[in-house]
Amino acid sequence: MSETQTQAERRRTETVPEWKREEVDALVETLSAYDSVGVVSVAGIPSRQLQNMRRELYGSAELRVSRNTLLRRALDEVGLA
Repeated sequence: MSETQTQAERRRTETVPEWKREEVDALVETLSAYDSVGVVSVAGIPSRQLQNMRRELYGSAELRVSRNTLLRRALDEVGLA
């Protein structure tokens, strides 16, 4: 690595953590398994309300929270983006 290389350039060349690869793989599997998938933002939703939603949807729907970038990568992989 040269001294002139910026911090952003160094970050781009580092290896991707295994947990991120696994998350994208799991998202691809989930996106491929269902005929319809909804993507919504949960920003600003109180945790108690989110837990109630999980409880109410249990057994009839899957609620999964993931990082935006990882979801975009998974959507690209399955051809939905």
